[in-house]
Amino acid sequence: MTIKEYKEANGLTYGELLEKVKPIEPKITVPLLSYMCSGFIAETPAISAWLTKQTKSELTPMEAAVLLYLKDAGRAVSRQELKEFTKLPDRQNRKIIENLRGRGEWIVNGEDGTGYKYTKEYREVEDFVWTYTARSKTIFRNAAAMLNNDPNQTGMNF
Repeated sequence: MTIKEYKEANGLTYGELLEKVKPIEPKITVPLLSYMCSGFIAETPAISAWLTKQTKSELTPMEAAVLLYLKDAGRAVSRQELKEFTKLPDRQNRKIIENLRGRGEWIVNGEDGTGYKYTKEYREVEDFVWTYTARSKTIFRNAAAMLNNDPNQTGMNF
């Protein structure tokens, strides 16, 4: 996770981010943080180590809130409902879902495109993974075809 992703995932302002980073990087300023988030300068080793620790040890507050929201809903939650809940753009919400799935959380797409759903049913996860995998194979095949590559190769030559 980058400092920009952390800021966006938690819906933080630069001032709020500064409060979190200041203890580990005392000389940091808001302009330096903004340059790091924009990619103009690299994250300091201390910030990189802190981010690694954050992503491995616990969910971000926004990830935890979304996970709890989905668990409590007990049904599929539309992307619009999630947007209204988080007050974040759809793209950031999709990134949060991606991060939660990457941590092993059982969040599937609701049947018939009804949204995201937290499930405890292994069969639902199995169905989702099958569909998700099939979709990724199609995307990979199309990308390889666009580059005139053999889709059966393990990598694409750019």
